[in-house]
Amino acid sequence: MGRRPHKVGVIGAAAVALITAAVAATLLQEENDAGVVYMAASGVVYQSLEELATIADLIVVGTVTGVAARADDYRTNDPDLLAAYERAGVRPYPIVFYEIAVGETLKGQAGESVYVGRIDPERAIVLDVTPLRPRQEVLLFLRGRETPPGLHFTGAGLPVGQTSYMLLGMDNGVFDVSKTGSVTPRMPARFTMGTVPSDLYGVRTRLQAGGNTPA
Repeated sequence: MGRRPHKVGVIGAAAVALITAAVAATLLQEENDAGVVYMAASGVVYQSLEELATIADLIVVGTVTGVAARADDYRTNDPDLLAAYERAGVRPYPIVFYEIAVGETLKGQAGESVYVGRIDPERAIVLDVTPLRPRQEVLLFLRGRETPPGLHFTGAGLPVGQTSYMLLGMDNGVFDVSKTGSVTPRMPARFTMGTVPSDLYGVRTRLQAGGNTPA
């Protein structure tokens, strides 16, 4: 399939917070014939469980319910700037929000569900950004955020009054949890400062020892 280059809007520091903790996308995208955008991005590297836990506002273990909403992000509501983007062929950042049914909260406060936003891996192929699939059990390290200007939902959007979160460091803050409680980081090569515990009991113990969760 052929690829077509597209420009991406230049974003500032505020936009970084939308997607991950300091993700900076390149100024060019490539789109294949199916409409999937290829993007390059880089982000902060968290090298230990303790680093992730210190930065995170919320740490939860939960089950992916599915996609709650999708949006396009131009980082502005200025009609003149939006018109200029359209004329120049500048594309928005594709964003997806997943609903996670919370089974356990290891840091912070969460209700029965939380909503997690990130670059949409179904509409953009980005290294180290993988989908969250329904019924997957995951351990997530999250930061809270305000809904930015220029976020245009392609459907109904999130439930009214819901706070959304972002994942730390792309897949750096995602761990898969098996039915037996074993824990596997999606980016194991990043953890160069100490080993990652192999199960949830070990994660709880490490986080409590570091003062990041209630004893």
